[in-house]
Amino acid sequence: MQRDPIEISAITLIDKILEFVAMMSYQNDWAISHLTFNSSYEIRYRQINVLIDYFVPELKQKQDFKKRIDYILNGDFIVLRQIALYQDLLNDMDKVIQSSEIKIPKKMDWNTFSLRSNYKNTVEFKQKMRSILIFNHGYMAISYEYLYHIEITNHIINNINTTEIDNFIGRVIDPLGSIVSKKSLVKDFNYPEEDVYSADLDNW
Repeated sequence: MQRDPIEISAITLIDKILEFVAMMSYQNDWAISHLTFNSSYEIRYRQINVLIDYFVPELKQKQDFKKRIDYILNGDFIVLRQIALYQDLLNDMDKVIQSSEIKIPKKMDWNTFSLRSNYKNTVEFKQKMRSILIFNHGYMAISYEYLYHIEITNHIINNINTTEIDNFIGRVIDPLGSIVSKKSLVKDFNYPEEDVYSADLDNW
């Protein structure tokens, strides 16, 4: 069974947001008052709020949960920051572009809006990729004659590597590359102690 990470980074935040958005796509109102206490939905809600405040402190004053998530998914938090914060990342982005087979001269300096565009498109790609990566999840039991498609699709799924895009997304959210323990978040930031995947089983 999947377990909540005990070492948490910015990519944990985006993964939890994408998971929550997929689970709640049917519901327009994500207010905590509409979520059953201690359900896996409510636990995710609390986890995400803590992680947004920790990794994107620029959004602390924004109270609407759905808008906070939109700010993360669309990269709107980036334009609230100084571009100098991203200098190391931008240098690495230049190297990738300059090594590309497509040769386009650089005519202007990076700004937060161009970084936001690259980030937003990469998050959208990760969101689509997630639906492929979890395509075969949820099979608790299956008989022989229905197993074939799982085997051939898993051969593809198991060879998908999202490390490069995760690294980019994580560095945009948190240029410092912080890693914090779940234990510290529970102690200092009121992060939920519960394992959300255990709660998922209780909600079946």
